[in-house]
Amino acid sequence: METKSSVFQRLDFFFAILVGIWSFALYFRTLAPSVLTSDSAEFQTLFYTLGMTHPTGYPVHVLIGKLFTLIPIQTIAYRANLASAFFAAVAVAEIYLIVYLLGRWRVGALVGALALAHMPLFWRFAIIAESYSISSVFSLSILLFILLWREQGNWRSLLFAGILGGLSIGVHGATAMAAPAIAIYLLLTARKRNAWISAIGGAAMGIFLLIAAFIYIDHRDPPSSIYNAVYRPSLSKWGLTEDQFVTPLEHLDILFPAESALNYFFDVPASTITNRFTIYQSSYSSFSKLLILIGFIYIFFRNNDIKRKLWFEAILVAGIFLPLWLFALTQNSSLYAQFFTLSDPILYIWLGLGICGLLELLSWLINYVFSAKKKDYRNLAMILLSFLIIIFPFWQSRKAIFSAWENGYTRDIKNSGVYPIFAPEQKARLARRIVNKVEEDAIVFTEWDRLYTFYYVAHIERGLTRIDFHQAYIGDGTTEVADSLAAYIAGNIDTRPIYTTIPLLDLIPFYTFEPVSDDLLRLHKRE
Repeated sequence: METKSSVFQRLDFFFAILVGIWSFALYFRTLAPSVLTSDSAEFQTLFYTLGMTHPTGYPVHVLIGKLFTLIPIQTIAYRANLASAFFAAVAVAEIYLIVYLLGRWRVGALVGALALAHMPLFWRFAIIAESYSISSVFSLSILLFILLWREQGNWRSLLFAGILGGLSIGVHGATAMAAPAIAIYLLLTARKRNAWISAIGGAAMGIFLLIAAFIYIDHRDPPSSIYNAVYRPSLSKWGLTEDQFVTPLEHLDILFPAESALNYFFDVPASTITNRFTIYQSSYSSFSKLLILIGFIYIFFRNNDIKRKLWFEAILVAGIFLPLWLFALTQNSSLYAQFFTLSDPILYIWLGLGICGLLELLSWLINYVFSAKKKDYRNLAMILLSFLIIIFPFWQSRKAIFSAWENGYTRDIKNSGVYPIFAPEQKARLARRIVNKVEEDAIVFTEWDRLYTFYYVAHIERGLTRIDFHQAYIGDGTTEVADSLAAYIAGNIDTRPIYTTIPLLDLIPFYTFEPVSDDLLRLHKRE
């Protein structure tokens, strides 16, 4: 395969940057300004302290997030949120490039990118510290480099795709689900040895860098690491002792249990899947669904610039989408909806391609209606149609855009409760109230949602790194204290003050619980 000149012109990079800046401006205007709860607070904390997160560990994401904490603006929490806004904007720009590469209509590429930028769910997770925006960037970058290789024959594109593929597992484990589709695509299209060497060599380099990132974060092991905050006190829940949780491989086994990988799919009743699908499809307008369908079909029948059918590219895009979408639709989690942000960017590739297909049809009709002597009329008609089509994503999201600029939030952000827009410091204030009431060497047990808000306030805001916070109960809905956690309390009760923000019912026979405030109890040994 011979190397060809770039398929993109300066105008394409200008448009990609333009839609990226537009989307970043929206996300920046509506960015969550303070420390949050749950996973977001965990990322806000561990970006700074460089500790391992909940499964799958996210070591590459943590290291990249660390770079954003070095930006000298606002607070650490704000900078962590800003990282999501930045990567969401990059993902929007990449949608433009991918749609143009496949469809060759700039208007279609612009509409696909802008429609994703304005999508409520994508927007919602672009303004808080989370893994979905950066995961989209890695997935879309891999796809973009593979398509560039196919178009230009440059082995370096496959090398970069491979490196990003290896690293992406350290950004979000679900990105590995795209690997089978990519492998099948290369088997169908790669005919030269240098292509395979580039792809495999790049993947090996990426995995090597991933392992290095994992070992580094694993070795740091700050008090706020998931190892200390959750695992070590409750190791008996996993049937482990402290001697069995020492090496990086032992840590990896609990972060990424290989035997449970397939359990992520179809782990809920069929009725639940049907209900989820009904809710999911209702979030798209009928016109958007039509465009997505047209784009899905269009790519199978379109020829590229050298008259080559794009069947294999159509299969690749669908193969990347399907496992990510099924993962969100069928996994056993009450928070399943957020995982659609991993697959939804692919839908907007198809939506943009649907516009490309319509433009191709309209172009043919206009050429048919106007004779060759009326070229100016044909051009004017296409310009007017293109303008009207570009207005579509702005008109569709006009209320959200106006609300974002005027109020600093959208109705979706307000209703979803992604952060308390009228009291953005509420979570921090509640955490400070607890931190102010405990000693500098205290141990505090709490639930997951508040765990890292406490860590952020105590360790980052106040520098009180001797206070340890731990998740009290392991598992959804359980109120059972792990045997090892009970032993941990018994081993520290005589030397350190121990508190809890939630009832520890299993320990009532052994301890009294002194009320310190409405949501804080101190443990004392029974006489």
